Amino acid sequence: MRYWKLAGVLLCAVLLGSALPGRAQNMSQLMGWQKLTGATTNYSGATDGIMNDRQNSYLWSAAFHGDYLYAGTARNVVGAVLTEYKPKTWPPDVPIPTDMRARIYRMKVSTGVWEQFYLANTLPVPGMPFAIGPDAGYRMMKEYTAPGGKPVLYVGGMGVVTPARLLAIDAQNNAPVPIFSAAGTSIRAIAEYNNQLFWASDVKGVPAIWYNSDPLKAYQQNAAVVYDKIAVPGDWFPKGAEILDMVSFNGSLYVFFFDHDWDNGGFWCAKLKKSGTAWKWTLIVGDMTKGAQYPKGMGRTENGGATPIVFNNQMYVGTISNTMWRFLNGSPPDFHNLPATGTQIFRFNAADNWERVMPLPAATTMGMEAQANGFFNPLNLYLWRFTVANGKLYAGTFDARVALESFGMDLSSLNLWNPDGFDLYSTMDGKMWTPESVDGFGDKWNYGARTLLTDPKNGDLYLGTANPFYGCQLWRKKAGGLLNLNR
Repeated sequence: MRYWKLAGVLLCAVLLGSALPGRAQNMSQLMGWQKLTGATTNYSGATDGIMNDRQNSYLWSAAFHGDYLYAGTARNVVGAVLTEYKPKTWPPDVPIPTDMRARIYRMKVSTGVWEQFYLANTLPVPGMPFAIGPDAGYRMMKEYTAPGGKPVLYVGGMGVVTPARLLAIDAQNNAPVPIFSAAGTSIRAIAEYNNQLFWASDVKGVPAIWYNSDPLKAYQQNAAVVYDKIAVPGDWFPKGAEILDMVSFNGSLYVFFFDHDWDNGGFWCAKLKKSGTAWKWTLIVGDMTKGAQYPKGMGRTENGGATPIVFNNQMYVGTISNTMWRFLNGSPPDFHNLPATGTQIFRFNAADNWERVMPLPAATTMGMEAQANGFFNPLNLYLWRFTVANGKLYAGTFDARVALESFGMDLSSLNLWNPDGFDLYSTMDGKMWTPESVDGFGDKWNYGARTLLTDPKNGDLYLGTANPFYGCQLWRKKAGGLLNLNR
């Protein structure tokens, strides 16, 4: 009888689109990952943060440029949230904020040697309890080469008391030049489309997109340059919105929105294409009364935001929990709803036909969708980043467990099999997912796989963590490498 039960469990794993979770912990130790920052053994709970700076909470963005891997940080993210919520007891594993100025670091790929590349000046803000600069973090990096030009690294910043800035690092790796600012909170979406660079922000909650074929050169020729701007239809978001990401696919620029209508929300997706001299919007996912093909959040309010990537000629979209968005934006969420909040993954083809691939539709018909969301982990609240390496699609999560536990939440009622720490999965077909880690590479404080990227020169895979307790880390998996028995 027990053999039939085992066969049933195996069948469920296949139908739901992921490998058996119980094997993941052992597998994560054998997948060839190497830690490139801080201690390489006994690193859980040891100070890291790239250059021994614990307040570098997130390796928030990264990109290859010249001979270097550049990394942008966010500072003491949980500490900043706690400062707003004013807890009676400060969690002992969270550093108290002292310097919230974000940094840009770089590592020479050939030597692995790190250096601090950029730190902006301190802004004089009366009453501020810690040092603050024009950028609280760097959310996105993208190298772009203008027609006939040389590679430039563009960096999207997050402002706090100042507008969000777009920085440019030229081919000679000179100090970043701020070439653009907007009254929005951050620039987190940067994409190349039709030989132009596009970036997005918002002005008082109204999202917009700017573009130029050579933004740095345009600024150098005229520091007062006004870049071309694309407005979002004014009736789409009466409560405001922000653009989370953009990507070029099948001749259009796809734009992903987070709707600030918390209670009736869900991510939106629209595509842009130029028709003559005007830009035309086509709404794919959103308000169906405004012409969308699919409902907001693909019919699930909890799918508040989305992260896209192109893999094998299809677009994959990982969702972000609305519960987490409410918390991070100062609106206390109802954490009693946690069992139903796990992330999902969709994909669509050139005809914009969408399907869910994690969990697979069979999970719904079997009545197991709530359990199967988030790779069987309801606290995987964010599909933080994708990348493609060596013929595989990689997906990294934000696992909120250690954060909620550190704030004193009792999660025993969830009956979690999954330990603390982010999850990392890979797939070759977009449906069957293999776990590479379910425990933050053995470090429970690594609650997020924040940055994933592939070296275009040799195919090596890099992962930057979110660790607002002891500092972010950078890991590498060499192309073709299978086992790392020294971990």
